[in-house]
Amino acid sequence: MRKNNAKLVGVAVTALLGMSAWAGYKYDYTVHVYNSSDGAGNASGTLSGARNSPDSAQHIGCRIYSYGSGGNTELQCTAVSSNNVGGWCYSTDPALISLMQSIKGDSYISFYWNTSAKCTYVSVENSSYYAPKNP
Repeated sequence: MRKNNAKLVGVAVTALLGMSAWAGYKYDYTVHVYNSSDGAGNASGTLSGARNSPDSAQHIGCRIYSYGSGGNTELQCTAVSSNNVGGWCYSTDPALISLMQSIKGDSYISFYWNTSAKCTYVSVENSSYYAPKNP
């Protein structure tokens, strides 16, 4: 009887260990870019999905910069998909600039632009299911 209990415990432990390796939802969003015929468009993806992708084309991100004292602070977001479709936008809107400062290395970001390449919408999502970047 003792031998059977030991086997049963061993099977149960093995099953639980195997399950923990699969626990938690994980997803890498690759970069998607849509350009409409009028010049407006949108882009989205995770920084880690772009970094971990097998191709050398994908990238997505935003930068914030200023031209010295008294200069405007500007946000610029760019993205290129795996098939080399690119898009970008810019903004001097303080609310959009503030929001994009929350980007982390494994954030999901999306942005939309109008026909003048001005950002009309930006979002940042930080979640446990976005994979970290590989070196």
